[in-house]
Amino acid sequence: MKHLAPKEAFDLLAARPDAVLIDCRSRAEHRFVGHPVGARHVAWNDVPDWDVNPHFVGEVAALCSAARPVVLICRSGQRSIAAGQALEAAGFAEVCNVLGGFEGPLDSDHQRGNIAGWRHDGLPWEQPGCDEGLTSTADHARLPRMKHLTAREAHEFLAATPHAVFIDCRSEMEYLFVGHPVGALHVAWNDGPDWDINPHFVGQVRKIASMNRPVVIICRSGQRSVAAGEALEKAGFADVYNVTEGFEGPLDEHHHRNTVSGWRMEGLPWEQA
Repeated sequence: MKHLAPKEAFDLLAARPDAVLIDCRSRAEHRFVGHPVGARHVAWNDVPDWDVNPHFVGEVAALCSAARPVVLICRSGQRSIAAGQALEAAGFAEVCNVLGGFEGPLDSDHQRGNIAGWRHDGLPWEQPGCDEGLTSTADHARLPRMKHLTAREAHEFLAATPHAVFIDCRSEMEYLFVGHPVGALHVAWNDGPDWDINPHFVGQVRKIASMNRPVVIICRSGQRSVAAGEALEKAGFADVYNVTEGFEGPLDEHHHRNTVSGWRMEGLPWEQA
């Protein structure tokens, strides 16, 4: 197995159009932490048990033949070694591991992204649901592009677009007891006790809005709403908007919400059961 610094891996991929870049982290890391532009996702292991994916080699083989170069990236360059060894054992002839991975090692403050890694080195990456740090390429195939609005931008858009539909995709308990934007209709993307994805989500939204109406989606902090919006886009909804900060916004240094950003923190109209 060859071990490449992120910039070396980027140069190899640019010089070898037959090479395939595989992100072998969990689905959540790939989606919410971000990933290199063009990386295909095949998890080496994943939640809830973090067991090794028994279909990993087969899923990679479905993407490319064993004769093509495969470049593997994970968070910091460890899982990708185990994944690469599995590919080599299966007959893949040219396997490369990205040293430092996407986020690099922990620094003295127990944080990643400050020492090394794909993102630290300023190489092209993207993150669904967040435009900050987004690098895109014109030829990168996508679903219809979801728009991302701050809470205030979403409020202004809804006021100016009366035919738009506002969907709160959090759980029923969050919607009722934490509170929700005035006028938001509740369709849960997932809910307790098991937090499985709602298989009827798209159908329930269809009952509320036709596919040619704008749909604005909000959740707690702008993550579930991205997954829900992508499901709507795949189903044919053409004008989908995500509220990037959600209803409560991200956690602050005290592990509290509603102090940094979000619909409620911005003083926008909301109500509570």
